[in-house]
Amino acid sequence: MRRVSGFTLVELIVVIAILAILAATAIPRFVDLSSDARTASTNGIAGAIASGAAINYAAQVAGNSNAIIVNTCTNGVMDTLMTGGSLPTGTSISGTGNPAGNGSVMACTVEYSASGGTANVGVSVVAVTTTA
Repeated sequence: MRRVSGFTLVELIVVIAILAILAATAIPRFVDLSSDARTASTNGIAGAIASGAAINYAAQVAGNSNAIIVNTCTNGVMDTLMTGGSLPTGTSISGTGNPAGNGSVMACTVEYSASGGTANVGVSVVAVTTTA
């Protein structure tokens, strides 16, 4: 008697049905990840700005004459705080200015627009009103 190896048609249809059910439940979870990605990217930009502002303030306190005046929440000022590059395209910084003095905190908003959507994140920035 001859032995037949392989899968039957019924077994193949069952496997395809199982894969279809898994795909039907998994795909909706991954469809709208672009907004989460924009928010995560905006959080990264805000973290880089806050870190750069803290380093800049530390340089000012240490007497470094290269400290940058940071007294407004604008793209131009925050772009100078980014070490190793500049703000990504589609980034907009806004918020309150006129801090009380060195070391005071300004509330800024980072808005990042990409892939047809926008994400907003608040960030606290340490102000430097005078340099050494």
